[in-house]
Amino acid sequence: MKYFFSIYFTFTFHFLLAQSPKKWEGMEKNNQYISFNFFSIAAPQFAIGPSAGWWYTERSEILIEAAYVATSPFYTNTGFSKLRGSRWLLEYRYHFLNNRKRILPLLPFRSMAGKIETFIGIQGMVKPVRFNAKATFINSVLNDTLYNYPFTAKANTLGLALIGGSVINLSSNEKWKLEIAIGLGGKNRKVKLKNIPSGYQKPSSLGIREWLYIAPLHENAGGLHMPISLRLRYCLN
Repeated sequence: MKYFFSIYFTFTFHFLLAQSPKKWEGMEKNNQYISFNFFSIAAPQFAIGPSAGWWYTERSEILIEAAYVATSPFYTNTGFSKLRGSRWLLEYRYHFLNNRKRILPLLPFRSMAGKIETFIGIQGMVKPVRFNAKATFINSVLNDTLYNYPFTAKANTLGLALIGGSVINLSSNEKWKLEIAIGLGGKNRKVKLKNIPSGYQKPSSLGIREWLYIAPLHENAGGLHMPISLRLRYCLN
């Protein structure tokens, strides 16, 4: 996964540098914005932070998000505590300009309000976190088991996904917009455990759960990455 992630960032920045600086009609208006993802604050790993976007050609857009990650106040049985970290997103988006439509029956606003447009893109994610947890550890030499043993850990997750979504204009001056997006890809998590007595190891979870088993945060794991976002935008120019 880390190799695909490196290739993605390399390709993205080379692509940006290769773009022509030629402007299109109306480019100077509403091509830079800030936004906030409301959906991320509902996840067990609470993430809150701003994002910023820039339309640099008529169809191409780049978005960057930096979020603070902590234990969610809405979940109590997460299996970890004192979670602290960050989440960084980088997205490239391609817009289908000929799909811009008015949806006045749904959003009866004035003028340009209610206009909707669609996009597809690719998202890269980096999420390093620290946390406390408890687990069972065994020492096969001493034939000893530690139950609910407290420890600290560092986890770093890399993700890559294809995304698609829509942007709905909410105001007549096109300053306020609502964005809905969803994606599908893969992610990989590497974890380092600390404060574990020498000779003790965590027993493997492979083969002891059903196929829908979701590995806890303190286990190395790979799986599906399904980013979902609901962002409120404010255009700066």
